[in-house]
Amino acid sequence: MSQFSSAQKIRVLIVTGSYPPMMCGVGDYTAALVNALRNQGIEVRVITTAIKSPSDDNSKNSEPWINRVMDNWRIRSYKIFLNEVNAFSPDIVHIQDPTQGYDFATAPVPMIFLAKFFKKMNIVWTWHEFPPQTFRRRSLMFLMMAFLSKAIIFVRHDFRKKISILLSIFLYKKPFEFIPNASVIPKIDMNNESITKLRQSITTDEKQIIVFFGFIYPNKRVESLFEIADPRKHHLVLIGNLDPKYDYHQKILSLSQDPQWSGSITTLGFLGAKEAGEMIKIADAVVLPYAEGAGSWNTSLHAATLQGTFVLTTSLSQKGYDPETNIFYADVGDVASMRMALEKYAGMKKDVKAIEDPWVQIAQNHIKIYKQIL
Repeated sequence: MSQFSSAQKIRVLIVTGSYPPMMCGVGDYTAALVNALRNQGIEVRVITTAIKSPSDDNSKNSEPWINRVMDNWRIRSYKIFLNEVNAFSPDIVHIQDPTQGYDFATAPVPMIFLAKFFKKMNIVWTWHEFPPQTFRRRSLMFLMMAFLSKAIIFVRHDFRKKISILLSIFLYKKPFEFIPNASVIPKIDMNNESITKLRQSITTDEKQIIVFFGFIYPNKRVESLFEIADPRKHHLVLIGNLDPKYDYHQKILSLSQDPQWSGSITTLGFLGAKEAGEMIKIADAVVLPYAEGAGSWNTSLHAATLQGTFVLTTSLSQKGYDPETNIFYADVGDVASMRMALEKYAGMKKDVKAIEDPWVQIAQNHIKIYKQIL
């Protein structure tokens, strides 16, 4: 491994199962972090999953520092990982957990554990999800991650309340830092003419445009959008892949084909960050009726508020309208309250001209941790 001095750039090897154009929220987060670190002068290399889907166009991300070399994340691939470490000689190996691109729930922990015996690595892990509340294999992986790491970063503000006594022992005297998430969709600047043109491409009626964007999974409760929104007043826009081979997607497609929604719904599939940001910008409301509640860790919330658009979502801890963020928090499953909020607040816009890029501070907070463990 390289010997770091203050006169040198810090070299960081980012390990992630997913990276754009692969579809994954953590992958998008990682790409935003990588760009922010590079803008701060950090030398970054990314090791990620090899492109497997023809829909993932590798030409969109041909930067030489993005290495799509991992066919899988099992121990038998540890030599590939080791070769990347030898070639780059990083000061920090920073791993994102979990991502959709990993083969299984415990990846890549066994590989990192094995590689640790061959290389002296300063390992940092970012945890994007809570550890299991009941002991199982995934719980053991959290213990291993904590044991292997010089520092742990987490993106959910109440993470400390979710760790067991045993896990806290493995974290003893290590930096265990909260660095909040931020939007992976850029702030969009559109004039009134462009906004009107894009709105008219969706609907020529005088209906309010209601947007949902993200992965369409059961825990997102996308089906409740058809109860919250009213086809007589609203035009619903779904941004996210819908594949008829999945039962839940079939359910959403069936609801969208109901005669009452004829002419009042548009399904756009997966959009790039800029295109998604433009749809959020022109919307009267973004509705995210999550089954597990939303919070500061949700990049979707940050993306919507960054455009100044009213957001209607659910929460396990907050309730009511927050004028500072232009977000209304309802109890999970409280459709009546969400209908009321949509009727009252849809169309509210917040001036976001003064909002600065949050990734500058996020990168600086990471660099502070890197320097601390070096």
